[in-house]
Amino acid sequence: MNFLLFKEQAWRARENIDNILNEDWSDLAQRYYMDESGTDREGRPIVAADISEWDVRGAVVSGQGDRLTRYMIRSIESAARHVHEQQLAGKNVTQWIVILNMDKFNLGQHACLQCLPIYLRFIEAHETYYPFGADKIMSINSTWCINTTHPTIRSHHHHPPLCDYYATHLHKLSKVSISFIIG
Repeated sequence: MNFLLFKEQAWRARENIDNILNEDWSDLAQRYYMDESGTDREGRPIVAADISEWDVRGAVVSGQGDRLTRYMIRSIESAARHVHEQQLAGKNVTQWIVILNMDKFNLGQHACLQCLPIYLRFIEAHETYYPFGADKIMSINSTWCINTTHPTIRSHHHHPPLCDYYATHLHKLSKVSISFIIG
């Protein structure tokens, strides 16, 4: 156990994670919408992202792929800190929820071969340094592309998924399926 803690501390120091929320993200925030300010009815942070508007290939081509990955890691660090703040306030909050709008997701702009390492590095960081952090990942308005690429990305890892994953169309959501979100 001490080795895992040492490994995480070394990663946090190497990647300067303790200062990640203080960095200026204005260059990416306008083009890659992510919001961690919401909570569900149980007080769990919600990380919402409109992936449909992202130009992941453009980030790679312009040399900002690593910065985009870091920006994505920033969102889970923010969620983890919100969880910690809730715990300090005496609330029983241990995880967060991720909601991704995948409406215009396509292979050329979002899942090109050069784009996949961004997702793989993000998933690796999420599952290695924030294990069991996400209770649910909900992909709404998923196109056939995401339903095809998700198993490919997931197969990169040898252990079972660390959270529930839902892929659906917004118009198919029932009151029961979104009840964990609305407070």
